Amino acid sequence: MLHIHILDKGYAARSSNLPMYDAVSKDVIRRWAYPVVPDNLSDCYSYRRHNIYLSKDITLESGSKLEEDVVIGQGTLIGNNTIISHSVIGNNCKIGENVVLENVYVWNNVTIDSNCKVKWAMLCDGVHLSSGVTVESGSILSFGVKIGCNVSLPAETFLTSKPIPSSADDDEDDEASRGIDRNVVGEDGLGYVWTPPVPEDDEELDLCQQVLGLTITSPEMEEESSSEDESDEFEEAEEDIPQRGATPPPNDVILFYNEVVETLQRASEENVNLENLVLEINSSKFAYNISMRELNYHVFKGILEMPHMRAKPQVLSAQQLLLELKKLLTKIVILLRNYYKSGESQLDCLTSLEDYCHKCSTTLAVFPKVLHILYELDVLSEEVILRWHKNPANTDDAEVKSQQQNIRKQANAFVTWLEEAEEESDSEED
Repeated sequence: MLHIHILDKGYAARSSNLPMYDAVSKDVIRRWAYPVVPDNLSDCYSYRRHNIYLSKDITLESGSKLEEDVVIGQGTLIGNNTIISHSVIGNNCKIGENVVLENVYVWNNVTIDSNCKVKWAMLCDGVHLSSGVTVESGSILSFGVKIGCNVSLPAETFLTSKPIPSSADDDEDDEASRGIDRNVVGEDGLGYVWTPPVPEDDEELDLCQQVLGLTITSPEMEEESSSEDESDEFEEAEEDIPQRGATPPPNDVILFYNEVVETLQRASEENVNLENLVLEINSSKFAYNISMRELNYHVFKGILEMPHMRAKPQVLSAQQLLLELKKLLTKIVILLRNYYKSGESQLDCLTSLEDYCHKCSTTLAVFPKVLHILYELDVLSEEVILRWHKNPANTDDAEVKSQQQNIRKQANAFVTWLEEAEEESDSEED
């Protein structure tokens, strides 16, 4: 009997092999798994544009370049003119000058000397690459491995720092003489080559050892399967084969939202003119082919996120959040009025605010006052607020219905005040 549970929200994945380890890591870095993102998982990280996460006590020397999808851990030093992209660097690492790292997972206390190039690889704790080393795709260097100067490791190289016995009867001298290869690790290197075992079960012959960016098979497996593959060669050539180890294409709406958050954050730090800010957001809309309703929703979601991002690692109280939101909304009122002119756009704004309150109890606590601020700033009209209050979105989800009732209950006093003010205005006109 097979039992399953289908998730209708949230993020779930199983890192059962290295390609999945890479895919899940990239999803977290690219904020697909929000709120499971580095800056929420640890107070030491700050979030920058292009999914760059930097610890507070790192050293970036002049000319170093972090392109995108990069995490740098505590106490790490990055040397001059080093380029890093799509990579995670652990704590207390030392990376020299003119190093290129692309799609690399570097664990803690790793040393990479100058002029090294590493692509699609994993370097475990304590690995040391001497100057001029090149590591090709699919390589894994286990704990404490050292590679000598100017060595070029071929693709699919697996190295350990201790010899691997082939049987229980082997002594250490035999193990060392069999496993170590100076042509692989260099004269002053330390490492033993490990070869993936051949599956004994016939059912496993079609399975292969997958590593970062590659699918690896042993020579024995390749010979055994080559004759079977020849007959299907032409048929397979016509099929679309997905790139192994690659992350699925990012959702354009998520990318747009991330860019909006980055733009708002930079505008706040650099006091960017609001008209220029509108132009940048509009440019992102066209770049990602986002609808106007999606823009309205995610722009206000990004605005609500700003006070929390500024306060990290501190958690804002309701009073502090209200003060920060009032300052922010007042400051960017021109932007708000630009996007929320029509009744439909104002409903998009209210929907975004409502959804954000469902996930953030502090924002829910100040919801009525935020509603009042938006009304006083002429961002939301009385008519639209009353319409939103009386017409919650249709849903069969009991939890969502409960949330809708709760947030409208929070707004009851303000809505009653609006209705009474409208009645007084009508009686005065009569």
